[in-house]
Amino acid sequence: MKVVKYSMVRDLFKTYCDKVCEDKETIIITRKNDKNVVMISMQDYNELLKYRRANELNDLGISEEKLDRIAEYILKKYRKDFEDAIKK
Repeated sequence: MKVVKYSMVRDLFKTYCDKVCEDKETIIITRKNDKNVVMISMQDYNELLKYRRANELNDLGISEEKLDRIAEYILKKYRKDFEDAIKK
């Protein structure tokens, strides 16, 4: 994890994007008034979302398998409606 100032990232944006994507580096970008941001790769972001979703489902008592079955049921039941909506 690397902490850098906003101005440094602005000046070397491509370099920091490459570090994040190629070196799996997490960059914390500091800004005024403590409005800091974190730069991570899309792959890491998707993993975080997947982890968060699993935790939310677990909190609701819904397993991934059950959610998949629900989605499959909905698709089967309303497939024609979905297909018609997509065509419009």
